[in-house]
Amino acid sequence: MKNDILRILFCALLISVFFAACKKDDVPDGDNDDDNNTIDPEAIERQRVLTEYNTYYLGADAASSGWTGDVSTCDPGTISQDAINKALIRVNYFRRCVGLNDDITFDPVKNGKCQQAALMLHANNTLSHTPPNTWTCWTQEGADACGSSNIASGYSITGSITAYINDVGASNAPVGHRRWILYSKSKGIGHTSTRNALWVMGNSSNPVPANMPAFIPWPPKGYVPAPLVFARWSFSKRQADFTNANVSMTDAAGNPVTLNVISRTDNGYGDNTIVWEPSGINTTSSSDVSYNVTVSNVKVSNVDSTYTYKVTIIKP
Repeated sequence: MKNDILRILFCALLISVFFAACKKDDVPDGDNDDDNNTIDPEAIERQRVLTEYNTYYLGADAASSGWTGDVSTCDPGTISQDAINKALIRVNYFRRCVGLNDDITFDPVKNGKCQQAALMLHANNTLSHTPPNTWTCWTQEGADACGSSNIASGYSITGSITAYINDVGASNAPVGHRRWILYSKSKGIGHTSTRNALWVMGNSSNPVPANMPAFIPWPPKGYVPAPLVFARWSFSKRQADFTNANVSMTDAAGNPVTLNVISRTDNGYGDNTIVWEPSGINTTSSSDVSYNVTVSNVKVSNVDSTYTYKVTIIKP
């Protein structure tokens, strides 16, 4: 009896294996249900970008920093751990978008110095990387942080991080704030209700990661949510010479995009970078919109190089 049962089970196993092996070949062309379930890598990547945007960008928004300080007594106070965490998530989100390591951490000591810097900027109602000691609420640690940080006014704590990537304003043509976030190991943050300091400098001696991307563009290559496509586009590459570099863009139909290169300056802000402002970029379409970018005559190790990539703008 036992042997009969084993033979029956063995035969059933053989039959199931036979049909599993023959299933694909036995279905006539055009009737293969598997064709309708083919995994589309592009669709998966597009969905990943949207999920990351919703989870780590929108999901990490902090409307309030929870600041406890007081200008009248020059008390720098503190900000909530939740606000610090969300600002850190946003910094790492932007870095991940361009293929950089997303392992930035904040140093509590530098956080304290940045908090003093934010208080000074708030108390004097202005921004300066070199605040004089005549400033209200001036401290040496706060001044040190001002000189080592991205600084901003008028934004929430997470809004400041986005503002640094946007880098709007005539004096920000080289997009230095963006370059620091997409280059260095940011080490501290401070915020009041309206002023921000993000420690970004002092890490140039760190070794270059083995998995460093070949170049760092913003907007990033591949899919990018439309709200993060700003007026200024940039292309960064470590130790590259952009003196004679050119940028050209075309839309999906091959039509040229008018653009204006506004900076090729190697001014020490993170990696060397070329910056341009294209015209007529469609960021409001309900359908995906693609642009092809070519950056040519980039001198790397005395060799002229050309880089081409595609940016596809998607609506969240």
